[in-house]
This record gives sequence, structure tokens and C-alpha cells, in this order.
Amino acid sequence: MHPAVILTLVAAATFGLRLLVGTLDAGRIRRWLAARGCRLTASRWAPFAGGPSHIGTARLYRVEFDDPAGNRCRALVRTSRWLGVILSDPMLAPATQPRDASAIVSSSSQRA
Repeated sequence: MHPAVILTLVAAATFGLRLLVGTLDAGRIRRWLAARGCRLTASRWAPFAGGPSHIGTARLYRVEFDDPAGNRCRALVRTSRWLGVILSDPMLAPATQPRDASAIVSSSSQRA
């Protein structure tokens, strides 16, 4: 077989495998968050987010989710078939406020 054909087949197989693994990871992360009362709103593969300190074959994703209180949060997630899901440094997204912010605003305006 010609080397270009072999290279093309290897590239196609690698791409297909990556799509399959990404789909499995997204489902794993979604189920993990749902078990904790959260709802996944966005995820993006972040292969270089963790620097050189990767845990084995874990893949990194930047995720955005709604917590049980309705706040939008962002976090870095490590996941693999064997590792499960590890959520790192969850934080509130900058453009969101807690759902009961209206109560906070109305009580502070009554004091003035």
C-alpha cells in the first residue's frame, strides 16, 4: 500500500476515535453533574489546560454548568474511563448572579 494511503487511514481512524471518546466523556460528565443536581450547559476539550501534570490518560475539559441553586458555574474537569470525573476549582461565572439577587437588591434599597 502507498504510504499516503496508510497515513490517511491512520489520520481518519485517530479522528474517529477522538470523536467517540469525546462523546463518551460528555455523557460521563453530564451524568456525574446530574447526580449532584447540576445541569451541564457547555463543555469544551482543553488538551493543554492542565500543563504537564496530566493524570495518566485523563482528558481535560472546561465545563459550564448550572448548580442546584441555579447559579452558572465554570470548572476544569479531568475524566477518563478508569478515573471517572474530577471537578477542579468550580467558580461562579462572572456574568451571573444568585437567583435571589432581587431579594438582596430590594432589601438594600429599602434601607436607603
